[in-house]
Amino acid sequence: MPNSIDPMIVRMARAIAASQGTTDWKPYITTARASLNAIREPSDEMLEAASGGMPDWGELPKEWRAMIDFVIGEGDETNDNKPLPRAARDVG
Repeated sequence: MPNSIDPMIVRMARAIAASQGTTDWKPYITTARASLNAIREPSDEMLEAASGGMPDWGELPKEWRAMIDFVIGEGDETNDNKPLPRAARDVG
């Protein structure tokens, strides 16, 4: 069962592992990071939902990317907390 103390990347990997019928979450860290890279850029609909109808999104896109980038870098000393290059994010 995920623990709220676990880093978000670990919680994501645990959820992916559980969806595959296993408790071994470590092999799913890469999948969790790839999933985060897929949502690194918020959609207009996401920004509208978060802005409460305000016409200007202000810093929301920047704040969203900062949060995603932080989670991408969690739990891996070899990861320098940077998202995948754009070409890698745009695949698929």
